[in-house]
Amino acid sequence: MFQPQAGFKKGITASKVKKMEFAGGGAAVQLIGILLCLTLVGAIFGIPLIIIGRSMSTKFLCSNCSNKLSDKSAKICPVCHVSLS
Repeated sequence: MFQPQAGFKKGITASKVKKMEFAGGGAAVQLIGILLCLTLVGAIFGIPLIIIGRSMSTKFLCSNCSNKLSDKSAKICPVCHVSLS
C-alpha cells in the first residue's frame, strides 16, 4: 500500500513568495548596465543588462519553510512537500 513520505503534509497549501536580492550576480549585472547607460552607445547594451540582472536577482521562496524554489513554475516544495499555489 502507498505510504506518504516522511514529513508529507496532505491538504496544506503554501504560496510562492517573490524575493529580490540586493547582493549577488544579478545586482552586479544591473550595476554594469546602469554604468553603461551613462553613455548613449552604452545604453544599447546597458538596458538589456538591467533587465537580465533583474531576472537573475528574482528568487521564489516557499511561504511554509522559506526554502528557495527551483523556478516560478514549481508545484511542490522540495523540502516540506506542500502544494504551492
